[in-house]
Amino acid sequence: MPYPDDMTLAAGRQRTVLRLVCDGVARNYSDTALSIANAAGLPVDVSPGLAEPDMVDALGQPNTSLAVELLAPADHAAIIGGLFGAWAEVSQILEGQDWSLRRVVVRGYADAPIYGEEGEPIRFGLASAPWEDRGLIPLPSWSVGPETWPRAGSTLGLPEDRAGPLYPVVLGDPGADADATTEADWYPIPALIVEIDTALDPADNSANACILLLGAGRLACVGGNVELFNETTGATVTLSPFATRDAMNQIVTCLEVAVGDMPVTNGDALYWRPEAGGKAGIPGTGTAGGAIRWLAGFCSAEVDQESVAAASPFLDRWRVAAVISAEEPVSPWGWIEDHLLSVLPVIAVDGPGGVTLAPLPVMPADADGARVIDVEAVGGARSGPVEVSSWRDLSTALSLSYGSDPRTDQYRRRIDLDPTLTTTIGSRQPTPYGAAASVRYGGLRLEEISLDAVCDHLTASALAEYHMRRVSQMVAEVEVVLPQSFQFLQSGDLVRLTLPRMYLPTGAAWTEVLCIALSVPRISGAGVYRFRTVPDWSRA
Repeated sequence: MPYPDDMTLAAGRQRTVLRLVCDGVARNYSDTALSIANAAGLPVDVSPGLAEPDMVDALGQPNTSLAVELLAPADHAAIIGGLFGAWAEVSQILEGQDWSLRRVVVRGYADAPIYGEEGEPIRFGLASAPWEDRGLIPLPSWSVGPETWPRAGSTLGLPEDRAGPLYPVVLGDPGADADATTEADWYPIPALIVEIDTALDPADNSANACILLLGAGRLACVGGNVELFNETTGATVTLSPFATRDAMNQIVTCLEVAVGDMPVTNGDALYWRPEAGGKAGIPGTGTAGGAIRWLAGFCSAEVDQESVAAASPFLDRWRVAAVISAEEPVSPWGWIEDHLLSVLPVIAVDGPGGVTLAPLPVMPADADGARVIDVEAVGGARSGPVEVSSWRDLSTALSLSYGSDPRTDQYRRRIDLDPTLTTTIGSRQPTPYGAAASVRYGGLRLEEISLDAVCDHLTASALAEYHMRRVSQMVAEVEVVLPQSFQFLQSGDLVRLTLPRMYLPTGAAWTEVLCIALSVPRISGAGVYRFRTVPDWSRA
């Protein structure tokens, strides 16, 4: 359900409604008695007795836990008896609106109730934990073992000491743009022996071809060629992969190394990459948006897929290339947080439909359409002083490592932004932002960032520039009171804020300054909003 616009919010009083379902019986409460029509025109009766909770939509909070209080409700005993495991929803609705148009703020299970005898309040937490992901990637069945290999009808076997590894999950095209001279030994994707002539000791492919597993699923390299590297012997060979099914009927991508192609012996350390400029991984996962969409399909956490789809044009600017080859399965959402959201200009927000994504601006066009708010002109007021971040938190230089190579456990590429330079020297580049900060606050303070899931130079360069702007500039935060109509905003939204008679840390007037909404109230009437300035991007 879309959030109501400002005109709708200005048209009537907003009410907060608790819907509590105990033992299958639904009860509705607000701060006053209401009768709200549903889509069929039938009344939804709302009883009085809810102490309006102090709700805030805050940016980057990993969980929502709301304190709910019912003041001496009827059916006291029935509520207490059904409160354990009860489901509840807190929503907002304008007087006169259809029940189906309510805006859900949080839903979840009643938690940690506090109560007394009849006539006393009942208090409980309403806990939503959409980021608690119990999904796993790779799937537990994506594991090399006697249940999965060899395939039915194969005359080869799986050596006992080869059992255990998880199938590699290949996102994007790791190694596809490896430099033929300086990165000739960059083979970032493991290949696993799954079928080999076990009648020989040690097992090898001297008499019969062996089969190597390249990754889970039908990879984009099928139909092309890949380069296989035997780290044990130093040999390389170019071969064509194929898709097949393991003994559990799971689609996988494999490589046949025939007699005479390249010697392979059980125990050899094998790695691969696509041919130069070729494809490698799971189709559609070569951008941040594509990788997040694919991984979200394995999450048990609630992910707002509409939000992810809406953010995809922004997320798809950033190219992704990575291999998930952990010894134990990992949380898909945890991997997204650790390897993508931690370095990309996007913030996860807890919404009623699950986790949503709020992109941050990295270029002027990203701020197109930002709402202009003159605080005093719309009937608002500043409610507190401007708070500016500390210069001690600034950095004047940045070192960014990318191009992860799991085989050597190192990064193959780096970018260094150096405030002392005026021209590029190798990986070292000048940074006007760092130079400006170092002039004002003398000294060299280095920010170090690693991109585990990026190999692409253009993506790495753009992210280095974004992080340099972020760490070299102070930001200011301010709280303002705005009318109820501005609750159309969501945390993470961009606005152009005007505060009469106020100035930025630069000395410029606070006029249509680009800010991000850090918190938005979810209450009846006017409320306090918190905004943070967005780092300047105007330096060449």
